[in-house]
Amino acid sequence: HEVVAARKPGEFSAEERGWWSFQPLLKVTPPEIAPDKGTVRNDVDRFVLAKLSEAGIPQAPEAERRDLVRRLYYDLHGLPPTPEQLDAFLRDSRPDAYERLVDELLASPRYGMRWGQHWLDLVRYAESDGYREDAYRPDAWPYRDYVIKSFNGDKPYNQFVREQLAGDELNPDDPGVLIGTAFLRHGIYEWNQADAEMHRDTIVKELPGLTGELFLGLSVGCAECHDHKFDPILQKDYYRFRSFFEPMLWRDDLPLAGREERAAHDAAMAAWEAESAPARAAWEAEGRSARESAAKKVLDIFPPAVQAMKAKSAADRTPYEKQVIYLVDRRVEVEAGRALDKLKPKSAAWAAYQPFLARRPPPLQPAFVATDVGPESPPTKLKSRKGTTTVAPGFLTILAPGDLKVEPIPERQSTGRRTALADWITDPANPLTARVIVNRVWQYHFGRGLSGNASDFGKLGEKPSHPELLDWLTARFIENGWRFKWLHRQILLSAAWRQSSMVVSTARTNEVDPGNKLLWRFRPQRLDAEQARDTLLLLAGEMKDKTGGASEEGLKPYPSIFTRKRRNSPDEFLARNVA
Repeated sequence: HEVVAARKPGEFSAEERGWWSFQPLLKVTPPEIAPDKGTVRNDVDRFVLAKLSEAGIPQAPEAERRDLVRRLYYDLHGLPPTPEQLDAFLRDSRPDAYERLVDELLASPRYGMRWGQHWLDLVRYAESDGYREDAYRPDAWPYRDYVIKSFNGDKPYNQFVREQLAGDELNPDDPGVLIGTAFLRHGIYEWNQADAEMHRDTIVKELPGLTGELFLGLSVGCAECHDHKFDPILQKDYYRFRSFFEPMLWRDDLPLAGREERAAHDAAMAAWEAESAPARAAWEAEGRSARESAAKKVLDIFPPAVQAMKAKSAADRTPYEKQVIYLVDRRVEVEAGRALDKLKPKSAAWAAYQPFLARRPPPLQPAFVATDVGPESPPTKLKSRKGTTTVAPGFLTILAPGDLKVEPIPERQSTGRRTALADWITDPANPLTARVIVNRVWQYHFGRGLSGNASDFGKLGEKPSHPELLDWLTARFIENGWRFKWLHRQILLSAAWRQSSMVVSTARTNEVDPGNKLLWRFRPQRLDAEQARDTLLLLAGEMKDKTGGASEEGLKPYPSIFTRKRRNSPDEFLARNVA
């Protein structure tokens, strides 16, 4: 690949401006197909058959019913059909039996579990911190359940994206929306890291690249240190993107509950606190020295600049300092907790406090989420040999070169920046977002996207094999409310998806399309790790039902999506069977 030549600031070549993925969606009419050219079950087939006809390659026949139903179950549920389910389909002689089965499988809770797993993989979901400590995250699982429910409920994709980027700014009182911001918290974390400023920077700087690849199909992260070597993404664009996330703060003090549930819990806690006040005060007084001693030892580990931030009152800290001290306080709490645990066995005050603790109202589910640190953001600084420049939020210059004015949301104690980003990403006029997700869905169904590089719609990626089909599907996807189930039906009901995989290559296919990009047969696919594990549990009759809740150890026979996802110590079966 040829590296993009040096450009003047703000200038792009005609080739860069004309790159296919930056263009508005084509207004496409499905081509007419002669009856002798193949089977047309819906308009998807018209685009596929047009390419096959042009290449002189025939369409493969439809797969045997037994093979087709097995393929469909694995695709939508990640499991094979049971003998009873297989027999029921083979006996169903109604002309729309297949269509009915597609609708039935899409309506099943297993659909959200299977397709939710795809999304969790894309957003680097895990239930441990990573690094050497790899501490477990016991409150990460509600995000997994949120994803499953979103797929099962056929939540519009644009809404799904907006909730994950800015749910706290959109509707913080709805736990079903707020939990979407756990998307911002799946990065790796090291509680005992002494360089808190570097740690804060590492957490923030991951998000521009992730957001670019996931939603826009562009490697925005490659422009952190210089203009992108291949794509028209400026170094300034990386920092414009980073500015949207600059004020982000992880939160550990919010419950995942609605107003009524919070109010009821607050009332119960107030009564308990009044009852337990003397015993609680005695224990806190006894433990204060141990806590303070542990905190002092921890603070001595941090650099002098960080210690100076900690010495300030909370009201006097800048937004940046508040973000850094959040990481400091997390370490202090760990070490203080250890000191108190050593004190408890020999404490009379702790023993007297135990009966009250047993009557304490159960805590609300902690919210593993993120918000802004406040309505004011820390500055985003681009450092270069020419000096340091403060960069304001903005989008990709080649698509939206102008400056962006974002108004804070005082009632949310937020900058409003991530809402502005979510609005732009999900704007139907944005040429990237809907194309990228439609291509991803196609990839999961066929084993390969219409564009072969699902996360790179730039110069290093492949141009689409069927650009008109991609744009036609994308436009219809938007028109149909950004609904995944609509998109699934278009693909699964097509003759292209129902083709047999048993057709062997010929001299013509080897010459023209050895990679089967034109879809002259269905691409054989191996089971992924989750499919393999769940299949074995199902066939052994050991699979236990579970539709949500805290994760389980891998040795327990629950669906794989509910196994604990530890970064450094993954489930042994799943780790050994990754495709």
